Amino acid sequence: MENETKLPDTALQQPDEAAAGYPATTGHGTPRTRHRSPEEYQDLINRLNRVEGQVRGQHIRTCVVDDLEAGRYEAVDELVRVIQRLMK
Repeated sequence: MENETKLPDTALQQPDEAAAGYPATTGHGTPRTRHRSPEEYQDLINRLNRVEGQVRGQHIRTCVVDDLEAGRYEAVDELVRVIQRLMK
């Protein structure tokens, strides 16, 4: 076809890259990995933990409360197991 876009050779996946599910480099040849300082890495971990806590809090306020109001008290057992895992 005339209007077909041709990808540059660097955009083609090599066999070892295909195992990762994505090419190791972008279409421009730059690596997809990023080296981070220990401070930046810790900031990212802290942010992920904050997001995880917010998601879990939303789950408790909605799904668990809904289950309790509907008489499904096994939600309490599940919540206790989750809290015990988090406390380890």
